[in-house]
Amino acid sequence: LATRDAMDALGLQDFQPGAVAAIDLTRERVAAPPCEGCEHSLTGIMVQGPVLLTGLVDETGRLGRIEANLNLTHMMERGPDGFVHREWLLLDWDAGDRSSALEVLLVHDPPRWLPGEDRSDATSLTTEEGQISRTGPDVLLQSSESGDGVLLACLPDHFLCRATSPDAVLTARR
Repeated sequence: LATRDAMDALGLQDFQPGAVAAIDLTRERVAAPPCEGCEHSLTGIMVQGPVLLTGLVDETGRLGRIEANLNLTHMMERGPDGFVHREWLLLDWDAGDRSSALEVLLVHDPPRWLPGEDRSDATSLTTEEGQISRTGPDVLLQSSESGDGVLLACLPDHFLCRATSPDAVLTARR
């Protein structure tokens, strides 16, 4: 978390930039019966796992760390025609006294089109470096020698991020 923006995005305004976040998340598909008022069953993904923030330095120079669990669920009510009628985003950040939860409901009226499951061609371009996002923030997806996916990300205000050090480096183990 090399920049002020990266720290602020995680609610770490009281700490100096430079903390390190180690995350070990797993992803699984989830399904649920139709909700009250829904016409179709719900499908989506759940991402969960431990998060360890180290190298937290406060304004007096004290060193700290935060251990937390992250649970993120994205559900969609999708009709047989492929249109998305509703979406839910559930975020649960369990970090003791700094815990929080957020629930977002999006109602699409009219329903929005979401063709197919893999939309990487709409959001990224393939280059010699890997797959890069078509629009900001700057995101580059590469493959490692072991076949794992490596995602390098830069926040919008971080000048020369990709050339120096990305704000986030995520590895997806296959």
